[in-house]
Amino acid sequence: MTVVQNPAKRGRPVNEALVPQILQIAGDMFLDHGYQGTTMDAVARAVGMSKLTLYKRFSSKEELFSAIVRDKCNQFVPDLLFAQLDGMPVREALIAVGGGLLRLLNSREALTIEVILRSEGDQTLRDLFFAAGPDRMKAAMSAYFGRLKARGQLNTDDPMMSCHLFSALFKGSDIHMRCGLQVSPPASDADIDDYVRTAVDFFLKGCCE
Repeated sequence: MTVVQNPAKRGRPVNEALVPQILQIAGDMFLDHGYQGTTMDAVARAVGMSKLTLYKRFSSKEELFSAIVRDKCNQFVPDLLFAQLDGMPVREALIAVGGGLLRLLNSREALTIEVILRSEGDQTLRDLFFAAGPDRMKAAMSAYFGRLKARGQLNTDDPMMSCHLFSALFKGSDIHMRCGLQVSPPASDADIDDYVRTAVDFFLKGCCE
């Protein structure tokens, strides 16, 4: 994939207060038209600004896509949550992360992006997605597991592997598979909460005994 850089330095700086609106509109366009079917020209028109102004904030479509992925992850599993994990009981912390992760995986945005990556994304696009989303979240979670290990609260020789296994409890869950295949009825919030608590207890039983 060729990364198209900002073609000019002109254009007004973007008011940072408008960035959430840009990400929402551009995100909807990616979901509706796919990655290849969405252009920076079209995004700029939909947002109501010049293309040059849009390029002042996002130097390429790839950068805009990465920002959308980061923003969506942050909506369900906020960066602030990872900063607060050490002050929470371990079970409560893992339930908070697991619940956010499963709801993120089940969101329309995540499910549609997965289809886009499978159907039209080349390796560069997939790398952008993983760097902005899964890899970034797993790095924060692995660091947390490492701190738990250092405090004697988690029995693991490999915090990153433990992070992969923890994530797999949600990515590989029946709830997520049914949501992805649109098997009705969808899981209720109560169903998700019950599953997350059970999955976390299962994980802790294996890593804390």
